[in-house]
Amino acid sequence: MQNIIGYSFNNRSFLKLSLIHKSYSNINNEKLEFLGDSILGLSISNALFSLFPFTNEGNLSRMKSVLIQKSTLSSIARNIGLQKFLYLGRNEVFFFGRRESFLSNSIEALIGSIYLDSDIESVERIILLWYKNYLYNIKPSEKNKDSKSRLQEYLQKHYLKPPKYISYFIPDKYEFYIECKFGKGKSMITTGISYNKKNAEQISAYGALKIIKALKK
Repeated sequence: MQNIIGYSFNNRSFLKLSLIHKSYSNINNEKLEFLGDSILGLSISNALFSLFPFTNEGNLSRMKSVLIQKSTLSSIARNIGLQKFLYLGRNEVFFFGRRESFLSNSIEALIGSIYLDSDIESVERIILLWYKNYLYNIKPSEKNKDSKSRLQEYLQKHYLKPPKYISYFIPDKYEFYIECKFGKGKSMITTGISYNKKNAEQISAYGALKIIKALKK
């Protein structure tokens, strides 16, 4: 695994700890995840600042948001085969393929463990290695805005109240069901379903944008 991630640990206990989910043991990777999240944000901000010196703060923030979102982190985790090495509790194994948080959180924990085993320069080098293609392909663009932000801005621009998101959790399916109510009197409703609440909100907001686009034709 160390050959794949591009880093050899001096203390392999850091590596093992980064792979232990809280469902497996009380001694797990949550604190490393907290640390790695901060380091990742700093490293990506620094990279974007250097790559796009003439880009405004809004676009930098949107690009950063795309690069550190769960789906991007999960994609990176799969690229390095991280899913094969995670320690999960029996009940969590069933949901593993459906929840991006297992992989995205573990990537952040891995970043935290590399930092503790080395230094900030070393961990930034690894992060940039993982993100090479993502940083190469991302561009400053309004399209980098997520659906919730674009819906909020559209409604605000047309002097309409912000959308209202109503959340329902379906325990037996481990899914979030979100209703997005928008328009005058909140008369329009779209829905989103996902194993992640934020993703479900984004799906419902995207549906609202599609309706708005259709009505404008």
